[in-house]
Amino acid sequence: MNKYTERVAGLFRKFITLHLLPGSIQLSMSGLASRKPAGEQELSSDRYLKPVPSLLTGSLSVLFCFMSHVASSQMPFSLKESESDFNRGMDLFNKEKYPAAIRFFDSFIANGDQSNFNRASEAEYFSSLASLYLFNPDAESRMLGYITEHSESPRINDARLALGDYFYQSKNYGKAVTYFETVNRQELSPEKLPEYFFRLGYSLYIKGDKKRALLMFSEIKDIDTEYTPPAIYYSSQIAYEDKMYETALEGFKRLKDDETFGSIVPYYIVQILYMQ
Repeated sequence: MNKYTERVAGLFRKFITLHLLPGSIQLSMSGLASRKPAGEQELSSDRYLKPVPSLLTGSLSVLFCFMSHVASSQMPFSLKESESDFNRGMDLFNKEKYPAAIRFFDSFIANGDQSNFNRASEAEYFSSLASLYLFNPDAESRMLGYITEHSESPRINDARLALGDYFYQSKNYGKAVTYFETVNRQELSPEKLPEYFFRLGYSLYIKGDKKRALLMFSEIKDIDTEYTPPAIYYSSQIAYEDKMYETALEGFKRLKDDETFGSIVPYYIVQILYMQ
């Protein structure tokens, strides 16, 4: 028996001695002794029985509350504290304070309620995502560990996309393609699709796979998104490199008034018109 158990047992014995013995028992016995046989009882005779159950009920209720308070106050690491780590981690993550967020998430993973599988999974995901955002050396291995351990998680597709973005931003286009191609594009939101198509297309283009790059650019070059102008530009660039000058000229002309590419495309337009 540990010290905490001994303390609770001692408090319990003391409470029984002070509050339930011997007065309440004597009261109960005297009440029972004074009762008349069933046929002779007066209506007022049950007054002896009422104090006993009410006294016991009240005393036991107080005892129960007291012991619950003692038990909760003696926990070495409460689940409330652990839950607070998760909530604090989420708050810091949303404020883009990623190093601090990682510390709280990792504390939750180490000390939290492991029976709450969903919450533990969320902590691992956001801790790994924060590591990717910081370009930490262990970022890839952390996220791959999450994907392996939580293969049924609804965040798996987002995790793969995050790995693709991580290597795209690191200019490791080979690995970017590898991870982007594991993403199920049918599960991406409409807001994420344009960036996905452009980043995969650009990575393929840099790798020298122009044919597949054009397929990605074609998904967004004729709709209105922030990635439409660069998709048009690189589609036209590929056409120019492949000596498909009419196609290239048409695309470059669409960018004459573009803020980013407007100062670049006149060079290509002049070159194409000269060769014609």
